[in-house]
Amino acid sequence: MFQIQDAVSETLLIPLYMRYQESLKPDPIIHDESALRLVPQIDYDFSKFDTAVHSSVGSAIRATYLDNVTKDFIQRHQQPIIVMVGCGLDARHERVGDIGKNTPFYELDLPDVIALRKQMMPLAENEILLPASAFETDWMDTLQTQYPHASFYLLLKAC
Repeated sequence: MFQIQDAVSETLLIPLYMRYQESLKPDPIIHDESALRLVPQIDYDFSKFDTAVHSSVGSAIRATYLDNVTKDFIQRHQQPIIVMVGCGLDARHERVGDIGKNTPFYELDLPDVIALRKQMMPLAENEILLPASAFETDWMDTLQTQYPHASFYLLLKAC
């Protein structure tokens, strides 16, 4: 079992749990295998989120919409790079499926969140973890230098 220690990292549990709840439904808006694997492994009282029905539906709709936008971006660009800013425990790289298997997915979040992610989620071949604050900008310069001709899609999950 994994425990969440602080309030900042605790916020990553809300969208995870909402995707989990939606995935349990017979005809879900989104099916998130990663959420189904992760939630039972976390020692946390998720019941405080059970009354947030609108958040559950909203999270599912938002995740599905952003998955589709991500797929579209990948298909429309020759060298797409996806950067998930505030990635939490989201596995968008899994949900976009084969469309994104050759696309680098940079997962950026605070160091303690990235450490938790490393423990709980297997790293995909196309996934690169960036333990940093979204307010630091060094990672942007590094990516621009590394991929001078790429098209970047920055998904601001923490917002």
